[in-house]
Amino acid sequence: MARTKKEEKESSWGTGEVDLRIPAGTEDYITLLVTASKNQRGLLMSSPQSYILSEEKKIQEEVNRRSAAQSDSEKTERKRAKKAVMLPSEIAALAAYTTEDGKYYMPSAAFLGSATSAWLVTDAVFSGTKKNVKTVFERTVKTINDQCVLFNPETMEPYLVPSNSSQPPYIIHTSTGVNRNAGKRIVLYRPLFRTWGVLVSFRFITGAITKAMIQQGLEIAGKQVGVGAFRLLPPQNIDSRMRGQGGPFGGWDHVSIWDKAVPKNLQPLL
Repeated sequence: MARTKKEEKESSWGTGEVDLRIPAGTEDYITLLVTASKNQRGLLMSSPQSYILSEEKKIQEEVNRRSAAQSDSEKTERKRAKKAVMLPSEIAALAAYTTEDGKYYMPSAAFLGSATSAWLVTDAVFSGTKKNVKTVFERTVKTINDQCVLFNPETMEPYLVPSNSSQPPYIIHTSTGVNRNAGKRIVLYRPLFRTWGVLVSFRFITGAITKAMIQQGLEIAGKQVGVGAFRLLPPQNIDSRMRGQGGPFGGWDHVSIWDKAVPKNLQPLL
C-alpha cells in the first residue's frame, strides 16, 4: 500500500535529512561559560530602560525644583525653573542592565540572537542537504532564563551595583550618536565592562541541534558577532542602511560547557 506524503515526511527523520519542521526529538539542556578578556575591547551596555528612566528623572527633578521655588522669595519664584541636567555617571548608570537584587546582567536573548546570527554569517548548511543551519537553529533553540548575571571571570563573583560612595565595576565610554527623533547629534555615556563572563543556558530539540553546534555557534559569535551596543556585527532585524558597519565591542574569547550547577550568587532572578 502506497504511503501518503504526510507519512513519508514523518518517516524522514531517520534518513539524515533535516526538515524545517520542529523534529520528533527529546528536549535537552545546556549551560555554557562565556568569558571575555580585555583584548576584546569590552562589553558596551545600552539598556532601553535608560531612555525611559532618564526622562522620568528629568521630569521629577523639574517638579522638585518648581516645588522648592514656591517657598523662596518672590524674585526666585519669578525665575523659570532650569532644565534638569544629568551627570555622565548618572546617564551611564541608567544605561546598564541591573537586576532587582543589585547585580549587572545581559539579556540571555542577546546571546541566542548572536549565535543565530553566527550561522547566518557563515551561511552554513546541514551536510547532504540544503537546509540552512540558522533557520533550524532559531526554531529549535530557546533560552531558559531571561537574564545572564555578569561576573568577574577571575573570581567568578558577580559584578554588583555600587553604593553611592563606591566606584562601579565599569568605565564610562563616551561617544556621539544621532537622535533620529530630534535629527541632531548627541553625546552618549554608556557603561563599558572591560572583562566579563556569563553563564547562559539553553533548551533545544535533540532531533535537529546538538550541544556541540550550540557551543560552536557561540564560538563563532564571539569572534564575528558579539553582544551589546556597537558590537562586532550590527543587528540583522533593522534596515541595513541604519546598521552602520559594526563596532569593536561585545566579543569574547572562550566558550566551554558548564557541567555543574550554576552558583547561587550567579543564578538569575528571571
